[in-house]
Amino acid sequence: MEVLAWYPLLTPQILFKDRQGETNAYLETNPALYVAPDGTFICMVRLVNYRKFKNRNFKMGGALSESRYHMFRGTFGPKGPAITESSPVTFTSSLPQHYSCWTGYEDIRFLDERRIICTSPTASPAGKPVLVTGTLDGAKVSIDRLCLPAEIEKNWMPFRVGGADFVIYSVCPLALKGLNAAEPQILAPAGELKGFHGSTNGIVWGAGFLFIIHAYAERTQHKWLYFDPVARRYGYSESFSFNPYSYIEFTCSLCSVGDALWVALGMNDDKAYLCRITTPDMSTFKMHDF
Repeated sequence: MEVLAWYPLLTPQILFKDRQGETNAYLETNPALYVAPDGTFICMVRLVNYRKFKNRNFKMGGALSESRYHMFRGTFGPKGPAITESSPVTFTSSLPQHYSCWTGYEDIRFLDERRIICTSPTASPAGKPVLVTGTLDGAKVSIDRLCLPAEIEKNWMPFRVGGADFVIYSVCPLALKGLNAAEPQILAPAGELKGFHGSTNGIVWGAGFLFIIHAYAERTQHKWLYFDPVARRYGYSESFSFNPYSYIEFTCSLCSVGDALWVALGMNDDKAYLCRITTPDMSTFKMHDF
């Protein structure tokens, strides 16, 4: 995999007073991207009041983690994304809220142009991330439903078949479920993918769907994952990274724009990018039946 172009997302700087009483600023994390068939797009960026370091330590700016959200709308053209609207986004929830030092909604993935799936620690009595769905209306998101099961692999990868929403629930074991189903169906042990977790939504690719998955080590590693639910086959690539100097790379979105592939990428949990990337060579994938 090669990155053909980097497009930094320039969100407005949001300042706050940290626990030392000094001026600090929110940092960008992984963005979420949706591209419509006509090339118009929505991109939502989460900003946080903490910083993560290469040694896995972090520094919190306040007593609790806090999040802010910013959205871009625009169009993909011959020269890449052109932003036409930029605005803050507000989240509200109709679900019961519980205490957690980790607040806000993270790992946002678009189901379509209006619906999202994301994780929320405060929607769980245990204060651990659980999956919720929400609806985007203008610059407001209404969180409206808790997804099952309650004890979950938090990086669900959504895709659509015949107008119905499904998710790859986990990578190892490889498990599938309907978005509204209570329990996943285990398809294969996928032992060679131990340590890998879901990253992006799936896009139609040949007879199946294409995703990106990730694993955390000293630095993030990624693989392409191909999944064909009809032929009952899956396959994966060798590991790759987006940048040789990063230690955290996280992408929740994979999109096809014409003959180009784009990802929305958060690097080191302090900068957000849209990236045009090369298409995978599936002849190199390790393929398996399930």
